[in-house]
Amino acid sequence: MGAADRKREIERYSNAHQTVVKSNEIVMKATYNLTAEEQKLLCFVISKIKPTDKEFERYTLSAKDFGELCGIDDKHIYRDFKKMIESFDNKAQWIEIGNNQIRMRVFSEAEYNSKQGSITVVINSRLKKYLLDLQGNYTQYELWNILSLKSKYSIRLYEIFRAHEFKHEIQFKLDDFKKLICADNYDLFANLKVRVINRAIKEINDYTDLQVSYDTIVEESRSHKVKGLIFTITKKPKQEALATYWKTVDRVNKRENQYPGQLNLFATNEDMEEVYNATQIIVDNGQQPEGAAENDK
Repeated sequence: MGAADRKREIERYSNAHQTVVKSNEIVMKATYNLTAEEQKLLCFVISKIKPTDKEFERYTLSAKDFGELCGIDDKHIYRDFKKMIESFDNKAQWIEIGNNQIRMRVFSEAEYNSKQGSITVVINSRLKKYLLDLQGNYTQYELWNILSLKSKYSIRLYEIFRAHEFKHEIQFKLDDFKKLICADNYDLFANLKVRVINRAIKEINDYTDLQVSYDTIVEESRSHKVKGLIFTITKKPKQEALATYWKTVDRVNKRENQYPGQLNLFATNEDMEEVYNATQIIVDNGQQPEGAAENDK
């Protein structure tokens, strides 16, 4: 591995390990119906926010970088990248503030540069309290955890579980749960269980740093109708989480029509060790990649 290739691999590694930080208030009280790729794009933007930022900057995103991270086919990446940004205008978030619900768009401005294949976005200033200068009561995770999640519900639930991992358990009334993750269209619990809950939990257990299980709460009647859910959440031990990370890398690399070099971090074990050691030197010296925060505050 040459010096230029090694530098690029370290950059890719750093991108995957950038940190997403959101207030628990927005994690638990915002409702939005974004696709999996749109959620990844939003988290990619949020990962660019520095812990020291007092105001939102203009964040420039490369379609190439996003495609590499998410395993998106490069054939139409620039066109699709622009369309994803445009779709946010039609998918404003509802956020509960006190007794009021406020509907707001995530981005107040977006500028597309066709020559560079990049988009510069400005985050809505009303989201400052949920994303900037967070002193406590926030959810934090490394971006790689959501890169291999295909279901939009998997990403949404992963964030909800991360917000409650310290409790190790979270309980929902069934109707509240469906409303929170925008799954109101599932009238039959059997369909919700198979198409949403079981699929999401399998993806989370397979490709993130969490291990989740759940039980149902049923009515004390002959119908035994499901009225609620109890989720048990544990964080994987360090070695198991590391193994999950490599499993995620492998899955992204093997997707059909993969972007050339996408998240193809290490060609050999020797290269892997070389790049990993380089990133450890950065961390050991207290020099985190720009835009990242400490992993566990």
